[in-house]
Amino acid sequence: AHTLGATYDTPHGVACAMMLPIVMEYNADCTGDKLKAVADSRNENMAQTALAWILSQEGVTSTLVGASSSEQLMRNMQCIKSAPLSAEEIRILG
Repeated sequence: AHTLGATYDTPHGVACAMMLPIVMEYNADCTGDKLKAVADSRNENMAQTALAWILSQEGVTSTLVGASSSEQLMRNMQCIKSAPLSAEEIRILG
């Protein structure tokens, strides 16, 4: 995203949002099963657990969230109310 933003004079957040679907598709084979297992054990959907993981990373204070409906947005925002990921869950998700 840094190179994309610098090359095309695009704000970093916009560049990240543009790259996110591509990065998620690229990583799906190695992360999907792990993410699903942790999400299932927490009784969450994969998006909620992924957002919880992002927010668990040191130095991260916010994240961009996309949704196709207000219901999906509200479901995804449940990660704020969930228990923090355990050290073991963070280790599994890498």
